[in-house]
Amino acid sequence: MGTIEKSVTVNVDADRVVAALTEAARLEKWFPTKAVTEPRTGGKYHLTFVRPGEDQHVVDGEFTAISPKKVSTRWPMEGLGETEVDWLLSASGSGTSVKLVHNGIGEGGPWDQVRAMMDPGWGMFVNNLKNYLEGGDDLRGG
Repeated sequence: MGTIEKSVTVNVDADRVVAALTEAARLEKWFPTKAVTEPRTGGKYHLTFVRPGEDQHVVDGEFTAISPKKVSTRWPMEGLGETEVDWLLSASGSGTSVKLVHNGIGEGGPWDQVRAMMDPGWGMFVNNLKNYLEGGDDLRGG
């Protein structure tokens, strides 16, 4: 199984990062178009991504861990199985180092297409998280 990893350092504390990763209103500022979340370990989430001129994409999953050092989710891949997304947080100077690790990505066939789409997508979203938390522009466009 393969992994996608992305990292960024943000100039805010870990509590603000955790809130941005789990609370629906904050998620909508940098990640999905619409979010419904139960921000607790075992809580469900429903994320809707809509881009102009494209079909919407929905992800329904579960928070498997929420702490000041880690937010983990089950991330189902329609027709392919379940993967896991971990957001690992650690102190870095006056800010927080944020590392995204998307585990469980298969090899070959449709998984190659998933990786080709998700690798740059995760890169943009991790940078957009930083922009949101530090008051910058929304990179999602449209």
